[in-house]
Amino acid sequence: GKGRWVHGAHDDREVSKRFNEGDILLTRMTDPRMIDEMILSAGMATMIGGQTCHAAIVARELGKPCVIGAGDIVKAFVGINTVIDANNGRIYATGS
Repeated sequence: GKGRWVHGAHDDREVSKRFNEGDILLTRMTDPRMIDEMILSAGMATMIGGQTCHAAIVARELGKPCVIGAGDIVKAFVGINTVIDANNGRIYATGS
């Protein structure tokens, strides 16, 4: 899906209103205000977090691929077609 940056409570900005079903949720870290985007997403990637963080727990509950703690590289995927490879902890850009 297309990588979309979503601001959370830690950013003091509203959650994105332009999130579409199948987009990839990209953020510093998730918070409960992002649940609608998490449900619509094809996958998620966060800059920080661990196995028991909000994103990891919700991703497991929703059956969504998720890469946690990827660092600043997450920002590089905003606006481009992205694949989340949760089995190997990688994020890829696609050519289409």
